[in-house]
Parts: sequence; structure tokens; C-alpha cells
Amino acid sequence: MIGAARFSNGTVAARLHAAGIETVCCHLLEPTAVAIRFGELFGRAPVLTGAEEPLAWHSACSEAQRLFGDPLIDLDTMIKWNADWLKRGMPVRDNPTHYDERAGAF
Repeated sequence: MIGAARFSNGTVAARLHAAGIETVCCHLLEPTAVAIRFGELFGRAPVLTGAEEPLAWHSACSEAQRLFGDPLIDLDTMIKWNADWLKRGMPVRDNPTHYDERAGAF
């Protein structure tokens, strides 16, 4: 997520990438690993289709981390919370994620 502070005159003070501190090489960020973790929490193996791209887009959030510190919640906890939400049948927005977008047009 990218956040920007705006002054009353509409000018942007700063743009920051707000993301986890996990690095790109972190195994938890690999789509397959995330799918497998959700599968573990749902008690079933994920069905993966297609192939991962050789390059990945990621957020460089070092400035946000410098300003605000480390996130209080780690990635695995967020995955557990999402799985729990879905298991309980809680509402979802069903908005497109544009996860497979490669041209940068969201």
C-alpha cells in the first residue's frame, strides 16, 4: 500500500510504501509458500495453476520502517487471521487484487 500525506492546499508531503519488513528472498513471500501455508490452515493442499514469473514486484519500505519502526504483526499472523476470517464465513469484498498485473496499471 502506498500512503501519502496531503496538505490542505493539495500538495503531497511524502509517499511511503507500507509493507512488511520481510525481504524479497524470504520464503514466506513466495506465492507458492503462501498458498501452502493457507492450505495447512484449511487442512487441504492448494491447487496451483500456471507458473510463477521469473521477476517479482515488491515494495521497498525501508523509509516507512525507519519512520514508524517494525510492524507489530508478522506475516504468518496476518495469514492466520485471514484464514480464520474466511473459515468463519465473514464478509469479503471480492475486489480484484491485480496480483498478476505485470504492466503496473492497477
